[in-house]
Amino acid sequence: PWWAAGVLGASYALCGWAVTEAVYNPMWMDGLIAFPLLCLVGEWARTGRRRVLGPLVVALAWTANFYTAYMATLGAALVLLLRLLTADGPAPVRERLGALLRAAGTTVLGIGLAAPLLAVVFMGSRHAYPGWTREFAPSDWPDVFARALPATYSFFTPAGFLGTGALVLAGTLVFHRAAPRRERWAWTLLAVAVAVSTQWGPTHLVWHVFATPNGSPYRQTFVLAGVLVITAWVSLSYGWPGRRALLGGTAVVALLSAGAATSPRITSWTYPLVVAGV
Repeated sequence: PWWAAGVLGASYALCGWAVTEAVYNPMWMDGLIAFPLLCLVGEWARTGRRRVLGPLVVALAWTANFYTAYMATLGAALVLLLRLLTADGPAPVRERLGALLRAAGTTVLGIGLAAPLLAVVFMGSRHAYPGWTREFAPSDWPDVFARALPATYSFFTPAGFLGTGALVLAGTLVFHRAAPRRERWAWTLLAVAVAVSTQWGPTHLVWHVFATPNGSPYRQTFVLAGVLVITAWVSLSYGWPGRRALLGGTAVVALLSAGAATSPRITSWTYPLVVAGV
């Protein structure tokens, strides 16, 4: 339903990363906008459409803020790979490789269009005053789980809150029998893999252009929020989840809540809001 798409879009726009991490540095919002746009560019490349508009959208994203656009591009590439792997019908390998090549060409051309600005920034960064040297230390998992729930805050933890309803819907997919098994597991595993990648040192560096930030080390969390929203929408696209799937999605949120019980990030508002959200 169109209104469900709107609700999930609002959940993404008002995710914890946007309202507690990016709000004080509005240029980071460009990444939040770029991720769905670049996913759309990936769809155009997959279907061979919009060959002129695609590079222009990539150039716009990278010109607006190349740092978060880099993260959004990585996320969109993962989404495109999953779309190709879970496509209906026995698509020939040649067609899938062709889609990947079109997407890569579109991305390179778009970044090339933004290169006059990017080159100046790159050369200018050599003269920047050195900032802090910080080693990445992953957050405790109870804190990570807590930040997926309402009314929690900590600057050095991933702000993964998406709205309890959206989390429940994302959790329903793996239990939704109307959805193909390959899609159920692929999207669920992608969401888990992106979440885990924020906590592992090597993938943390990949997300952050191979340098730990001086500020929040979880600037890529908007990609996780976007992947969870897509997962929720994929579940809805196969019809309203039945009782079994809804119970499964609620159980996922209950497990997150239980895992967060020992976190000092939990406030007196958290669990009442979780229950009200469910």
